[in-house]
Amino acid sequence: MIKNLIFLFLILGFVAIVIFFDIPAVREVLNLRKTLSEQTKILGDKQGFLIKVEKLIKNYEDNKEDAEKINYVLPSGKEIPNLIVQFEALSAEGGMTIEQIGFSSAEDQAASKAKAVRTETGEGAVQQTGESAKNYKTIAVNLKMSGDYYAFKNFLAAVEKNIRLMNIEIINFTPLSSWGSQLFNFEVTLKTYYQQ
Repeated sequence: MIKNLIFLFLILGFVAIVIFFDIPAVREVLNLRKTLSEQTKILGDKQGFLIKVEKLIKNYEDNKEDAEKINYVLPSGKEIPNLIVQFEALSAEGGMTIEQIGFSSAEDQAASKAKAVRTETGEGAVQQTGESAKNYKTIAVNLKMSGDYYAFKNFLAAVEKNIRLMNIEIINFTPLSSWGSQLFNFEVTLKTYYQQ
C-alpha cells in the first residue's frame, strides 16, 4: 500500500511540476486548440461558399442557351451593322424596299425634344426622363421605305416577331405617285434597345 501511495504522490508531484513549471506550454496548447477550432469553422464556411458557387456555375451552364438569347434580344452594344442587316431582311421578307435608314441615339432625340420644349415654353430648364438610370439605352431608327399596304403589314408583323426588341413609335405614309397607285412611301420611326 505504501508503494501505491508513493506512486500516487510521484504522479501528483509530476503533474504539479508540469503544471507549475510548464504553464506557458499548456496555455499555448489551449490557444492552439482555440485557433484550430476557429480555422475549422472558417474552412467549413469557405467550403459552403464553394458549394454555392459550384451550384451557381452549374445553374449558369444549364441556362447558358437562355443567357445567349438575352444577348440577341438586348445586345451589349449598338450593333448598328447587324441592325442594317436585320432591317434589310425584314423589309425583303415583307416585300418592302428600303430607301434610307437613319440612326440616332435617345440622348440626341431627348436633347432635340428638350430644345423644342424650351423654345415653345420659353423656359431654360430641361426635364430628365430618368432613362439614364436604367441599365439599357435606346437607338432611334428612321426608315424610309416604299411598297404596298400588304407588304407594309407583313413588314410590321416581321418586326413584331423579330428577336431583337423594337418599338414602333411613328408611322407616316403618302401615296407614291398618282391617286390610283397601290404603292406608298412609308416613314417609320422605331426604338431598339441595347445594354449599357
